[in-house]
Order: sequence, then structure tokens, then C-alpha cells
Amino acid sequence: MRFGRVAKIVTFIIIVSLLVLLIVNKELNDHIKANYPEEWEKSIESKMGVNSAATSSVYLNDSMKTGFISEQNDKTVIKLRLVRKWLMIFVFATVAIKFALMFTGLSA
Repeated sequence: MRFGRVAKIVTFIIIVSLLVLLIVNKELNDHIKANYPEEWEKSIESKMGVNSAATSSVYLNDSMKTGFISEQNDKTVIKLRLVRKWLMIFVFATVAIKFALMFTGLSA
């Protein structure tokens, strides 16, 4: 098998993993929106003129780590956070493999 084909497969895996990560994040946001509407409203508030889209994910992450949502024993949030964490690790590892292939000249 040629290494160029391996590089294309790794690129495809990265793209698919990122799409799955987007789906998991959407599921997590939908779950929080449905079950914790007060936290959701706090996350989408515009703070100091900054767009809420830029701050909502940061607020929700902080809330899941040390805030209100972290104090809840919600199995769905725990499961989705774990899946998201492992997907991010997997994406990081595959990107590292892709860079290793590129810099060693094996991706051509």
C-alpha cells in the first residue's frame, strides 16, 4: 500500500471524527437546553457586547467543569462529555500522525 493512500485515509478519518464531534456537541447543547434552561439562558446572554455564539461554549464548558451543571448527577452529560473528550484525543492523535506523514515525506 502506498503511503499517499494512507495519508488520504488519515485525512478522511480526521474529517469524519470532526463531524462526529460536531454531532456530539450539538447533542450536548440540545440536552442542556432542554434540561437546564436557566443555564442555557445564561450561556447565550451577550456579555460586554461580545457575540453570544463566541461565549456560550466557553460558559457551558466552565459550568460543566466547576459550575452548576457539574453539580448535577446527569448521566447524559457525563457520557457526552466523556465521548467528546475521547474524540478530541483521537482527532489530536490522527492530526499528529498526518503531520508525521507529511514531514517525513511519506504522504506524497
